[in-house]
Parts: sequence; structure tokens; C-alpha cells
Amino acid sequence: MEHTWYTAYEYQNGISPFSYAELENSPARLIVEVVTQTADSLLLIRRRFTFPRDKKYIRIATSLEARGTPLTGVIFKEDADWDVDGDYSDDTWDYDRDRNMVVASDNHYVAIGSPDTPALMDIYGWNDFSGRATYVDIPNGPVINFDGMEVLHFELGSLGGTQTAHVSTAYGAGDDLAELRRVMDEAIQAVNWLTVAPIAVVVPAGGQTDIDATFSSGVLPSGTYRARIEIDSNDPIHEQLFVPASLHVTAAPVLALEPGQLDFGTTYIGQHSTLSLVARNRGALRLEVTSAAVTLADYTVSPAAFGLDPGESTSVAVAFAPSAVGARNATLTFASNGHPPSSQVALTGTGVIPPILALRPPSIEAAAIPGTSVTKSFLVCNDGGTDLTFHATPPGGMAAATSIQPYLYRAKNAPDPRPGALGSGGPDGFGHVWLDSDDLGGPVFSWVDISTTGTQAPFTGIADDLTLGPFPIGFEFPFYGGRFHEFNICTNGFISFTSHSASFVYQPLPSDGFEVPENLVAPLWRDLLYIDVAGSSIYYKYDGSRLIIQFDNMIPLGSTDLYSFEIILEPDGDIIYQYLVLGPGMTAGSVGIQDAAREDGLNIAFNTNYPHANQAIRIAQPLHWITVDPTSGTVPPGGCAAVSVRLDSANLPAGDHAADIRLATNDPAHLQAAEGVLFHVGLTDAAFTDVNPNTLNLHSDGNFIMVRTELPTSLDPARALLSSVRFLGIPTAQSDLTIGDFNENGIPDLTFKFDRASVEAILPEGDDIPVVMTGEVENKACFASRDTIRVIRPHLNTPKDGAILVSGSTTAVTWTEPAGWVPDYAALYYSIDFDSTWIPINAHVVGTSYTWTVPSVVAPSARIRVYLYDSEGVMGYDSSDQPFRILSPTGVDVAESGVPKAHALFQNVPNPFNPTTWIKFELPLASRTVLEVFAVDGRRVRTLMNQPLAAGRYRVVWDGRNDKSGPVASGIYFYRIRAGSYVSSRRMLLLK
Repeated sequence: MEHTWYTAYEYQNGISPFSYAELENSPARLIVEVVTQTADSLLLIRRRFTFPRDKKYIRIATSLEARGTPLTGVIFKEDADWDVDGDYSDDTWDYDRDRNMVVASDNHYVAIGSPDTPALMDIYGWNDFSGRATYVDIPNGPVINFDGMEVLHFELGSLGGTQTAHVSTAYGAGDDLAELRRVMDEAIQAVNWLTVAPIAVVVPAGGQTDIDATFSSGVLPSGTYRARIEIDSNDPIHEQLFVPASLHVTAAPVLALEPGQLDFGTTYIGQHSTLSLVARNRGALRLEVTSAAVTLADYTVSPAAFGLDPGESTSVAVAFAPSAVGARNATLTFASNGHPPSSQVALTGTGVIPPILALRPPSIEAAAIPGTSVTKSFLVCNDGGTDLTFHATPPGGMAAATSIQPYLYRAKNAPDPRPGALGSGGPDGFGHVWLDSDDLGGPVFSWVDISTTGTQAPFTGIADDLTLGPFPIGFEFPFYGGRFHEFNICTNGFISFTSHSASFVYQPLPSDGFEVPENLVAPLWRDLLYIDVAGSSIYYKYDGSRLIIQFDNMIPLGSTDLYSFEIILEPDGDIIYQYLVLGPGMTAGSVGIQDAAREDGLNIAFNTNYPHANQAIRIAQPLHWITVDPTSGTVPPGGCAAVSVRLDSANLPAGDHAADIRLATNDPAHLQAAEGVLFHVGLTDAAFTDVNPNTLNLHSDGNFIMVRTELPTSLDPARALLSSVRFLGIPTAQSDLTIGDFNENGIPDLTFKFDRASVEAILPEGDDIPVVMTGEVENKACFASRDTIRVIRPHLNTPKDGAILVSGSTTAVTWTEPAGWVPDYAALYYSIDFDSTWIPINAHVVGTSYTWTVPSVVAPSARIRVYLYDSEGVMGYDSSDQPFRILSPTGVDVAESGVPKAHALFQNVPNPFNPTTWIKFELPLASRTVLEVFAVDGRRVRTLMNQPLAAGRYRVVWDGRNDKSGPVASGIYFYRIRAGSYVSSRRMLLLK
């Protein structure tokens, strides 16, 4: 049978008969020519069948001729569908690639082959019977007890409008494999032992051209071989001539080795690398290789002796294990009965000292207060003799973009032609990673049976492609950024938090096919049946800490196997798959997860023999509390590279957290390594704490506050990190640890001192003010030393911050004494130079007020301070929080230097005000100036100025009082200036 396919009008054409002719019918052979054409007449197919009467083969020469229209993508298939002994069930099918031959056998052997190398060979071509592409469903033989169709698939490319393509094939039979090979060798040797060149020439009139005929015995057995060279020409008398050719062969075994040299490159000392060469018998007698000798013991050969029938080949493995540094070249010699008796292969390789990984220290331990971070480091060192390369991946790795897998629909029980795939552990785009119980550090398989305690999902009878739910989870489960309280169960081996799909058409994940469930958790997504009489059942149970969903005795469609597996959902978002019972050789199905948008997911396994009984898989939420820098590097021999590790407790609960930083290296002994991380998060309370003084008089004398603390006996005080200790966030004021036993109980304790002024600056007042000191016992734990103290101080009340006082006037200085404390007296001071110098006002004042006569000074920044004294000295002091101004008796302030060019009266500042505001004006000429304030009814309230002034810029203050020094009411007021002939007024607002 033959099949053709091509692209002319983008559709396939049927084949119809055209002609039949008997070209020769002699005692030696029968030759017939069958011509067919496609239904559209665009391709003519000329097939010449040669039947030698004394041979067990048929030769077929096929020509495909374009009929005027260019054709592209021409495909020709030669196929055979036969049985050897009338019984398909016990046939054996195999390949002989050296002969481009597919073999079927039972008690006898038949084959289809070609001297031309096909693009594909197949022993199961039914899926390809009417299609263009050939799928090599079974790429390697032999296959036992199998019914199939042999296909040779030739890709011929494009044909021009009048071009022709040629294909040679042959069918043969034999009583055993050796005979079949001899038969097929003879059948297809027409192009193997005799070739001519050139195959097309133009000979000018009166001229001549030589044609070379090349003879090659190959694996032909001894004997004489005859053929004829056919010459077609445009000579009208001799359109076709035949030139006889014969070859006499004396058979011998011939050993051919490919390649003739093996280069192993660089190989580490202590390791080995292996390359293969092919030994082939190109002769016609059996070849016996008796030994394989190497000139250097660094190389070993297996097998060293073997036999090959004519045309057979075998693979020979050569291993290189260098014993010294440098070039280690040698020659491999095979001794045989072949011609010639010895054959050689050059071996080259170089020995190098491998890199040797050392992690210093081998693990990291750290402690942090919740909500803080800490940075540690470790060294990646190379104790070997070659550059070490490493790549460090923190737990969870780096989130990677995932590609959406193409969706493929399949009919019920139809095979999935896609290749299998096994994931590498993640991460997906969200950061999920997975490990199984076969991995180092993976989960431990521990089946949780809830068949007697869980709730049975209400599947009954025979359930196929059925989803029920929703059912309660029992807690809020985090999944790809969502939070879920319910789930749906499908008989096809998965759950979903939102989808009711019951699709049996499983896919690699993530997949956005219209039937693919979103928010998918799939321990074994495939076409499964629920049959209650076979023991199928599905249970779920929230046990107070996690949700378990158990699938018992599920049955794959078309099988009698029973599958039992379960899902465990943990509150932190981790997912565990466990497999108790699985059928043998399970290669169908999908294992993984995917998100709500069906754009991100983990493709753990697809159509591959991966899950097995007594196995667990843990899918872990992203661990973002460890970051590593750098993540990769190269370390020279004898060197080290520092890797910084940042541990962030911001999103971690209190407790111990363990993880591994994984390192991939080129150290052959440590291709995978791990730096362990143990992170203690939390605060351990001290056993005892005392702050001295317990009563703190703010602003009183003294440089330090002392804190004594006794840690729990599980913590070594000598390992306390002084640099980590803070009292209310303030670091210590000492350079060394002070260890003693201040409470004399035999347990060592620590004493720390802190700058008193810094502490006082942040403490509020009160009788029971909580204070805390924190610190770290190196890498083990963070501690908290807690106490309460009494905080007191006086409060200066007036003059208020920002007040404006006039020299010579009087003002009340008032203060408040600390609650519960009775001072003997107070001392008052003032400063006019930004607190550099304090001038006494009165050193002995009884009570809480004093009438102060403002000194005759002008000060833009003045303060007052009050000290309280008792029998023991200064109790504390307080100062004006903000400075106040002291003006001259005129209340006039020269705002700026320089003479203005015109009169001006500016808006008061601030406005609205309470009770004081500034009024600014400018005089270009000297003049008597009158500045007055009026109420809205026209009454004059206050004369602020009535005096001669030089030209200049001025500011005058109004304190919200009238001419009788009484405060005025809230409201709108007008101020007016008269300076010579200049008169101007503005409005202002007093708000109380």
C-alpha cells in the first residue's frame, strides 16, 4: 500500500488508477509498472514492481511526478499491514535501523525496508492511516504480542511544476532473522554495492563523457553479484541502454569504529566520565573481537570482547578516571578476526583537581524581636583546585513566571499523545514550591485514615464525572492570595474552592482550557470512577488543626486497579498529597495546583510514572522571610565568598523557624548542599529587673539610669550582645558587659547604664510608667526586662510659649508642682541668649507663682526656668518650651534695615489672632506717626503709637488689650496709620 500527501490547494487528494503495464515476464523475473494519479491530476505516481522468481523479496521503485503545478510538503509513505502466521496476538515487532527496516516475526520473519533513509519509521501507524503526520508511538522495539502496521515515512519537500522525486523500497521474508537480513540486504543492495556518477550529463555532438561506476562489497556474503546500469537518453534509436555490471566478493569480517577519536575534555580526579563508540561489522562474515587494550590504566572498556554478525553493531562504553593532573592521552586497540586484525581509537582527556565546597559555618542561627530583621552571613569556600561555581536559593526560591500550557481535548477513554513531564520543585509565579518524601528534607509519608471518623461525601452507586459541594473547610484557607472557607469534591481526583467542573480531560498545569477547574488542588486528576460496590468512598474531616480529604478505592476508567490517596490542607496554606495505593505503572494523569485566573500553577507531574504508593508531596506556601545576596558566584581555589542572609520576622509568628538555603555547585561530591537556618522569633521575659532610680525626677541632677536584670537560667548572660541592648530604644552608655549578682541569689545578672538626659526626654509623667529594656543573647533569644517607675517634674505654666513682653512691665510667672510632692521653695532664672546663660530672677520663692518685672532688654528669644528644691536638693526643673520676645517700652520693633521707597501698611500677622498680633508698616520719610485700633462702631480702642519716627520699616505688637490694659472681646477691629499726609487702614479679626 502507498499513501501520498501534499499541499497544492491545502487539502488531501484520493488516488485513482491510471495505467498498468507488464514490462518483463521471463524465467528470471517479472516486472510490472502501475501508474496512479491523484484525484486532481496534479501528481502522477509511477511504481515499478520487480519480482525475482528465485528470491524472497520484491523491489519497488516509485517516482512521483508533478503535473504542471508546484507542490510543497510532499509526503510519501510505504506501509505494510500483514501477519506472519495468521495470528496477530503473538507477533513481535522490531526495528533494524541500519537497514531502514521494520520487522514483524512469529515463526517466520517479514520486513519492509529501503536503501533511502526515511524521515520516520513506525510499527504502529493506525493513527496515521489517513493523515499527513506520522506519530512514532513506539520509538524502540522489540514489542511483544502486538498488532501493528509498518510504515516508512518519506519527507520529499517541494516539487516544481515538472519535477520528479524517487523512492526505493523492498519487501522480504525469511525463516529466521539472519536469513531475513541477507534477503533484505540483497533486495536493497542495488544502491549499496554499485553507484554511478554523474547520474545526468549532456554530451555534445561528436564528444564523450566518462561515467564512473563504484563497487563496494560491504556486508555482502561471498559470491558474484550482477546488475545492470540503465541509461535513458534522447537518442531516438537507443532511448534506453543497459550496461552489465558484476562484482565478485570474497567475504570477510570488517570492524568499523565510530568515531575514530574520543575526547573526554576535563574530568575531575576521583570522578569518571563515560563516552561510547559504535563497533560495527561491515563485512559479510561473523566478527569476533577478542580483546580491547588501552595504553593507559586511566581508561577502561566494556565490553572488551564481543561478536557481531554481518551488519550488526554494538555500543562500547569507555570510561575515563584520571589518576593524575594534566593530559592523560592513550590509544585503544581492538584485536579481532577481522580485516585488518586490529583497529585503533585515539583517547584524549585531562585530569583536574575538582572544586571542594565548604560552608563556614555550616549553619546560621539568629534571634530577633517580632517585627524586626537581622542580617547574618556565611562563607562559601573552595578547598579544591578548580573554580567553584555556586547558586544559592532561599526557601521558596524566587517566584518565576509560569507559562500556560496548551489545552487538548480528548474523547472519553482516548489516549493522550502528549509527552510526560515531571516538575523540578517550583517555584511558580506565586512562589509555591514542592518536595516529596523521596527528597532530602521532604515530608514523611504518614497516612491519616478518617474512614471511621470523617464525614462521607454523598456520592452513591456508580458516579462518573461528578462534582459535589460545597463542604466546609473548618478554617480560612489561604490559596494564591485568596481566602476560602468551602471546597467542592470531584470524582476525577481533585477539589476546587470555587469550580463545579467535573472534567475528565486532565491537562498539564496551569491551563486555561474552558473545562479546566480554577482554584484547583489536584493530587491525581484523571478519569476515575466511584463505584460503591467496589468500596469507593470519599471522606472529609477538620480535626481541629487541619482538613483531610480522603479518596478510597477510586477506579481508573478501563482498569480494575484501585487508587487510594488524600489531601491535607493546613491553616498556613501548605498542602500535602499522600498516596496509599496506586496501580502499577501509572503513567496517566495530572498532579499539581493552579490559581483562580488559571494563569499560574505548579505542574508537579503530567503523564509520567511519578506518584507511587507510600509517597507524600508537600506544596509549601512561599517563604519570604529569608533573602540572600549574592545568589550566585565563582570562588577560586583556596578562596571564599561571603553570602549575606537577611532574616525578616515581620510576618512570622513568635517561635522557632527552620529552613535551608539550597546551594547548587559544580563540586562533584556536593552538587546539592544546604546552609541550615534556625531563626528564633520572640521575646523572653527576664526573671527579675530593677531600674534605678525607681522615682525619676525629670531634669534633676545625675548622668545615668541603671538597669539590673536577671535572665532565665536557660540563657547565658555572658553571651548577651551589648550592641543589641536598648532601654526604650536608647542604646547603652557602656563599652563592656557588667556581670554580677545584685540580688545575691547565686544567679548571675547583668547591669546596664543609659544616658539619663536621653531617657528623660522621652518619658511621660506618672506614678506607674512602664519601661522595658530589650537585648539579644547571641543568636539564641531576645529578652525583655520590664519594670515600672515613677516619673515627676514641675511644669512652668506662664509666660506662655510665644508671648511678647515689654521691658519694664510686670508679668506673672507660674508653675505647677509634681502631684504628691511638696517642695520647700523654687528658684527662677531667665535667659536671653538661647539658653547659653541663665540670669537669676529670685533664688527663693515659696509657692507656685511670682510677679516678675521684665528687665530693660530687647531679646528676640527669651526663656524662663524654674527649679524646685527640697531638703535633699534639686527635685527637678522645667523651662519654657518655646521662647518669647522682650520688646522696648515703645512696643516698636525695627523689622528690617533700609529706607523704603513708599508708604505702606501691611496686613497684620497672624490674622485671625489670639491675643497677640504684629502690625507692620513702612515710612519713606521721617514723620510723626499715629497708629490706632478702632472697634467696628468707630470707638477708638487702643493707641499703639503716637511719636516721631525716622524713615524705615517697623513692626508694632497689639496684645488684644485696650488703653486701660483690659482685654477686649472677640470680633472685627480696624487699625489705622497717619504719618504726615499718609493715611491708611486695614481690618483684623480677634478670635478667643
